[in-house]
Amino acid sequence: MAQFCILWAVRRITKSMKSNLSQCQVNMLANVVSKDNTLRFFADGQAVLNLDVLTKKSWQNGQGETQSKDDYFSVRLLGEVAQSLLAPVAAGDSVYLQGSLNKVIDAKQMTLVKKPNKLYWNRAYHQGEVTAIKTLTSVNNSAYLQLAVGTDSDALQVNLRGKTASIMQNQLQLGQHIIVEGALASRSVKTNNGYDRQVWLDGHTAVTTS
Repeated sequence: MAQFCILWAVRRITKSMKSNLSQCQVNMLANVVSKDNTLRFFADGQAVLNLDVLTKKSWQNGQGETQSKDDYFSVRLLGEVAQSLLAPVAAGDSVYLQGSLNKVIDAKQMTLVKKPNKLYWNRAYHQGEVTAIKTLTSVNNSAYLQLAVGTDSDALQVNLRGKTASIMQNQLQLGQHIIVEGALASRSVKTNNGYDRQVWLDGHTAVTTS
């Protein structure tokens, strides 16, 4: 039964993504943290709304201590999606969004929850060709595997841990197609021009399709 469910999920995700060889689909319930959330227009009249949102996650380390981390993401709404919001978006509002990751999260749909809440959803599904595999190491006594998944120009870093990392290490080869389910994570990286936001996928489940 479990094997059937996994195969069904793989086929369902693959069907929904088949229009792109490499794609990361995102479902997220987050809080808006940006203050300037003004609807703007390009020269051709297309509307655009840029937001910064926050999600939180918590877990227990090997010593049983509760750890937490805030992740920040840039979100872009274009055209009718940006203009369809029934009320202005303000810092502190909660939003539910669906979209795809392309440097920023391009939201295809967004619902304004308004009232801030402590519930966060952060789910992402990514598929593509494995273009890089880093040697299995140990991080906090947990198996760890780092991949690059996608084309050379838009490969997404994917981190796998624990049993998933151990299983995938024995299966994966460069050029294989993989589907990963997990949560997006981010951090600020200092560059010559200031700071840049690095985004990657912490994978919980992974399957190869070729």
